[in-house]
Amino acid sequence: MTTSLQTPRSFCRPRLTYKQQIIAVLAGLTLFLISIGSLKAQNPLNLQVQFDSSLRALLDWTPHTDPSLYTVESIDNITHVWKPVPPVGQWPIEGTSFLDLRASFLPQQRFYRVTAIPLPKPERARLVSFEKDSTLSIDEVENWLGQLGISAITPRSGVSLYSVRYETIDAFGKSVIASGGIVTPTDFDETLPLFSYQHSTVLNAEIVPSRFSFSSFESLLPLFIASQGYVTSAPDFIGLGDSPGLHPFLHATTAVSSVIDMLPVAREIAALENLETSNELYLMGYGEGGYATMATHRDLEGMNAPPYEVIASVPMAGPHDLSGLLLDTLLQADTNYPQPFILPYLLVAYNDIYAFYDDPLDVFTAEIVTRVLPSLNGRSTGELINTILPSETPREFLQPAFLESLLGDSNHPLLVALRENDVYDWKPSASLRMYHCDADETFPKAISERALDAFFDNGSNSAELIDPIPILNHEECDAISFTSAILWIETQRN
Repeated sequence: MTTSLQTPRSFCRPRLTYKQQIIAVLAGLTLFLISIGSLKAQNPLNLQVQFDSSLRALLDWTPHTDPSLYTVESIDNITHVWKPVPPVGQWPIEGTSFLDLRASFLPQQRFYRVTAIPLPKPERARLVSFEKDSTLSIDEVENWLGQLGISAITPRSGVSLYSVRYETIDAFGKSVIASGGIVTPTDFDETLPLFSYQHSTVLNAEIVPSRFSFSSFESLLPLFIASQGYVTSAPDFIGLGDSPGLHPFLHATTAVSSVIDMLPVAREIAALENLETSNELYLMGYGEGGYATMATHRDLEGMNAPPYEVIASVPMAGPHDLSGLLLDTLLQADTNYPQPFILPYLLVAYNDIYAFYDDPLDVFTAEIVTRVLPSLNGRSTGELINTILPSETPREFLQPAFLESLLGDSNHPLLVALRENDVYDWKPSASLRMYHCDADETFPKAISERALDAFFDNGSNSAELIDPIPILNHEECDAISFTSAILWIETQRN
């Protein structure tokens, strides 16, 4: 097939094997032919070319409908073989623009094409690798409970511990590796339900369930849960553990993906231990884990044909109302907020997804940008970052103009993103119990109260809110809440 263009030069277009769009652009004496497409393209992609004062060519193209990688190729004679623009090692790229620095000094004419190679669909819930960490006898589990002073929980089984890596999707629907810990009972020969435990807020990528550190009550929880006869999944979450990139803190979609995509992996590991599992699912988490638990319960019940049946869930002390009560708490004037690192952590994580700022100095003060943001690197802890923050009043970390815009514009991009990730306004069907202490100033109890009111307003009668010990703060309330939650879930078990 041939075609000719009405230009100072004529040429024949070579036969190409994929659908594409052809655009000719004349600039001075340089003629550019740009073709763009992919082997699987369904529609032509829109393309623009601009030239700067040095006649360098800037190519911009719209992304393919499927996540893709792109390669810019060129020839200087229509009879030549298409080759990637040098250096060859830069291709393919995820971006949708490219500046050719050679355009001003190479031959009189140059032809370009951009090929899009759609990425393979993520194979969600694929087990990438696993390692058996250890096996604990029932006496060893009981010994750990005794060391912590927990007498209310009696183990019924020993447990086997596995670290796993699996495939899930990130905030943009692209494949990403996540990790987590799986704990299976050793002394049951009946079909067992699944249990997913979601950990609380961490910044250090190593303080996660897959590491089995045994350094805190929370790190031992998956063992105690599994010892009751549950195949227990404990996701690290995307961006933590062995997962690359920045953790998408308090982002509902990725939290749910981390949880749901790890459950088939837990079933695979259980099968290695000759354990049968049912589709019955129990959920529990505290703080950020409470938020992830709430989001997962909501999304599973919202599916037309959910792969698991939520029997009971316990979203404890979670910041379910991000755009309202949590943001109001973070932006209070003259407050001594107990965990001020949460505001920069949240804003940086959300910008990584929603891109509501280009320059962090447009949002944060210079001190925060230079001293604090570099510490959000997966190696620091919230406690350490709190020590280098200039104040316990988070709003003081923000540029006045940004704060004014955020407070004055109900459609501010950050506020819109937070509303998109609120998880409290829905109608649960399965039993749901929230534990939240009244003295919690990190994620105030009023957030759980708002959620309970929304459930009732939406016609649900399956939820309740328990204040185990009102005088305890967020950090102090977790142990009694965890213990109470395990005992309550046992009463809900089929």
